[in-house]
Amino acid sequence: MKKKFSKIGKLLLVTGITASIYGGFLAKDASAELNKLDYDYKYTCSMVIDKSKNNITKNQPDAVPTGSCKKYTSGYYFKDQWDTFYSINGWGSKNVNYSGEPFIINGNIKMVVYRIDSSKKLKKNTVMHIAKDKKINVRKTASSKGKIVTSVKQDKTVKVKKVFGSWVQVTANKKTGWVPRKYLVDQVTVIEVVNSTMKKKITKKPTDSLLIGQTEVAIDGQNGKKTTVYKTKYKNGKKIYKKIAFTEIEKPVINSVVYVGTRESFLDKR
Repeated sequence: MKKKFSKIGKLLLVTGITASIYGGFLAKDASAELNKLDYDYKYTCSMVIDKSKNNITKNQPDAVPTGSCKKYTSGYYFKDQWDTFYSINGWGSKNVNYSGEPFIINGNIKMVVYRIDSSKKLKKNTVMHIAKDKKINVRKTASSKGKIVTSVKQDKTVKVKKVFGSWVQVTANKKTGWVPRKYLVDQVTVIEVVNSTMKKKITKKPTDSLLIGQTEVAIDGQNGKKTTVYKTKYKNGKKIYKKIAFTEIEKPVINSVVYVGTRESFLDKR
């Protein structure tokens, strides 16, 4: 049975003698980043770890993910005189290195983890990213019961107008409304999976064993399939970088070979 760490256990895990153990005691149900076997995940969820509200050294509660990930993991922020980090835990613990980092949970769920500090004041007209799985609803009033005026997809941007308690008035899709402060982050790293076809090449080879106008396929060949995973970092709506995380060849390219006849007649003496 999967067991969540107690706050005391987590503190012991990262201090003093146990620091040398920490690196090898990772969650069996959570793997950092997407690797070559992970981009075919079936479900998604997200979690926001707030530096000012999920600090276990101050006995604050853990961050809780959305959807089905709730039963597998939680998150927290840790800081002492030796170390500072954001982390998720399940059977073990795994550091969150940047806002928007993906983790594979329970083998087939991609959980994107965001890092924020909601104690920082948001300035008017600041562009922020949405840190909620799939999308967030923008409401007419600062209430979860307010009428929905529009919605914004995960990682996309809104512009801050003003803050009212735990809610922020924003503009999005040319409309104005309210969203919870905890779902606004200043930077995200987006993972994009692109499937593409690698076209085969056709090589034609002359042969006098065929008449002019005749052809014969020696190797039929096949188009290849490639999956490329891109990692793009954005800060306040601006692209910082885009790079290839990895490329996987799903099906190799096999080029075709076609013989083309050059002989005018089989009566020719050659």
